[in-house]
Amino acid sequence: MLRCVAAAIAFAVMPAAALAQDGRPPAAPEGWNVSLGAASVFGPIYQGADDYGLSVFPDIRIAYGDRFFASVPEGLGYRIVNTPLWKGGPIARIRFGRDESSGGSPFLLAGDTDDLEGLGDIPAAAELGGFLERRLGAFSLRAEARRGFGAHQGVIGDVSAGYARRFGETLVTAGPRATFATADYVERYFGVDAGQAVASVLAAFDPDGGLVSWGAGVSAVRPVNSHLTAAVIANYERIAGDAADSPIVRDRGDADQVSAILSLSYRF
Repeated sequence: MLRCVAAAIAFAVMPAAALAQDGRPPAAPEGWNVSLGAASVFGPIYQGADDYGLSVFPDIRIAYGDRFFASVPEGLGYRIVNTPLWKGGPIARIRFGRDESSGGSPFLLAGDTDDLEGLGDIPAAAELGGFLERRLGAFSLRAEARRGFGAHQGVIGDVSAGYARRFGETLVTAGPRATFATADYVERYFGVDAGQAVASVLAAFDPDGGLVSWGAGVSAVRPVNSHLTAAVIANYERIAGDAADSPIVRDRGDADQVSAILSLSYRF
């Protein structure tokens, strides 16, 4: 669930969301900038679940100018390419694990499921890669590719688009996105091997790579005062491809994934 939520939270503050009223990106503050916050999330307990839960995710952001950035939603990155129209560079993310006993991430506060019993726990994975963004006025396009280390060794690609518009002090951003991955990734999170099939009473399943999900999100971000910012986010994701054919999703879960997020952050 975390990557879905992180994508949604990051979507709310993606570069398009930083646009000024006339569609031009404002100058980034010089030096170090830090904000601390939290996001309460109501959504599927794991990616593909039909059971919902409440989680609270930390939203800690550190940036230096408009080059270096680090946060749970956006990962750790550096903009080597940094022009008004193009942004790009290396990026590292963490994909938190999945617990078979509850289905949730370490941030799950309420709700659980026994749908994953017999499938085993999945530990955290690091993902290293790069990103490229193109800005077109109030529109933005982004592509990102990462290779996993640890819990999975697959390659994941995310593509997204966004449109931002201000209504007074409230910034609304909306747009679609999709995720692709190799078989190593899909097998890890949606496959069922022979041992797992016996333990979980699910059919064995050996998926291929391809489209994993597609969806869209909309966010509204508004400053409460000069330091505090609030965001409300609605997110829809449709599990697709072989991932949707997995018995984890088909027999025990749901391909349609909906989440609602409320985020508060304090900028120092």
